[in-house]
Amino acid sequence: MIDAVLVDDEKDSTETLDILLKNNFPDIRVVGKFNDSLSAIEFLQKNHFDLLFLDIEMPGMNGFDLLQEIQKDDFEVVFVTAYDQFALKAFRYSAFDYLLKPVEIEDLASCIAKYQEEKLQLKSRLEYLQRMIKHTGTSIEKIAVPTSQGFEFIEIKDIIRCESDGNYTRIFLSNQPVILVSRTLKDFEELLEEMNFVRVHQSHLINLKYLRKYIKSEGGYIEMQDGTQITVSRSRKDELINKLNFLTFS
Repeated sequence: MIDAVLVDDEKDSTETLDILLKNNFPDIRVVGKFNDSLSAIEFLQKNHFDLLFLDIEMPGMNGFDLLQEIQKDDFEVVFVTAYDQFALKAFRYSAFDYLLKPVEIEDLASCIAKYQEEKLQLKSRLEYLQRMIKHTGTSIEKIAVPTSQGFEFIEIKDIIRCESDGNYTRIFLSNQPVILVSRTLKDFEELLEEMNFVRVHQSHLINLKYLRKYIKSEGGYIEMQDGTQITVSRSRKDELINKLNFLTFS
């Protein structure tokens, strides 16, 4: 089941989209509908959801402003707008997709199919990786990451760190330029957490192999071998220390 939240200052728009989803997409469950950004923020912060259908042009706080207030990155955004010029800005903001008002069922179906296909691909790769580790103990050396041209296979041992960029992730490697991938940081956390990777901040996942030092003072921060310094968030500090206590390098 895919949980969706609808945010649009026009009640007719949220009601129409809700009806379209319920009548045509049984795998979509609308868990929240809001007609102003301020009312939506608290719900979005505290509850799990997979898809956010978000109007861009709203009074008080527009869609882009709302996203800056949400301190999480485990969902996809579909901007819903009546204006083509906002669609271009939406893609620059790294939206998963966008829909033009009035929403056509064909466009909505294409958007849902795209989401389901990408999630299925990720789920299959995760299940394969977990199965290999659990049942065979096989050391997985490479992962396939989606790029604008297709997929690129990279060596896990070459990944220094991953950094969130909205619904995208920047992968910093020891032997080649940074790769921008259309997956969230949470996706990579789930994929790599059993391989000496640890989430030290909302926006940062690191490979402990490349950790140079951990400084406890001033709230705590780490320094990687490439010189990057990253603040360790309070909520992630204990997990990092536990990892370090049992850390062994080959």
